Amino acid sequence: MFDHASRRDVMRRLGAAAGATAVVGGLAGPATAHFPPHLAVEVKPGVSPNRVNPDSEGFTAVGVLATEEFDPTASPVRYRFGAPELVAEGRGPRSVHHEARDIEGDGREDLLLQFPTDDAELGGEEVAELRWDNDRTRQHGLSGTDDVTPFPVTGSRRGDGSVFTGGQVERVELVPGTFEPVAVRDRVPASWTVVDGDLDRSRDCGPVEPTFGDAKHVYLAPSDGSATYYVEAPSDPEATGEYSFGPFEVRPREGSGGWVAASDTSSRERVVGAEQP
Repeated sequence: MFDHASRRDVMRRLGAAAGATAVVGGLAGPATAHFPPHLAVEVKPGVSPNRVNPDSEGFTAVGVLATEEFDPTASPVRYRFGAPELVAEGRGPRSVHHEARDIEGDGREDLLLQFPTDDAELGGEEVAELRWDNDRTRQHGLSGTDDVTPFPVTGSRRGDGSVFTGGQVERVELVPGTFEPVAVRDRVPASWTVVDGDLDRSRDCGPVEPTFGDAKHVYLAPSDGSATYYVEAPSDPEATGEYSFGPFEVRPREGSGGWVAASDTSSRERVVGAEQP
């Protein structure tokens, strides 16, 4: 069993060897497509074990590590992710967001991808696969795998309603149903303003932090098995429309394992106009 650092070193060496094989495979013809070389892949970078709730409506982060032979930031972003059988059939969700980031802290830019978790069909799986399609036919490319730990998480969300006037404040209560104690964070539209609640003010970056997809995370310190916060709807007349909240995520206060999204804890709220005088 490798520790975290040595395991990543092995993954990089596999990725480098895979890149060399890819050149040979490209010359050898279609027969080699059944044995794709390995990408250096890390599900939920920096977290161990890689806990994933397969039924959640959240996202799973997957890192593609740069090797001597493959630079993920210089290649077209054509990745699919999911259960190995799903990916082998030419299916699996595409990434909804990607960014260059030095995941390993070695001075080289890797690629961080975000995939819809519930479309990856990871229920019961202990391995997830990421495939880079070298062309649009999905017949040739590189792939890599990483371990995952299915970790079902339940919970519930309680709010004041689903339709709000611009500037109106909603009270949101999140109730984790799987384990405690936990830390809790919720995904909130970027244009809504968090005004109060059980905010985790101990964080160096503060209780609210931007995330991808025109959203932000609000970090909460739950008490008595739940966490509550208050959020104000945007008051700009042009802000009329629907907004997605959640799913909220939980994790143990101590130890590893990272954030895991709770099933069925998303909601959609509608703003119908500017705040009335």
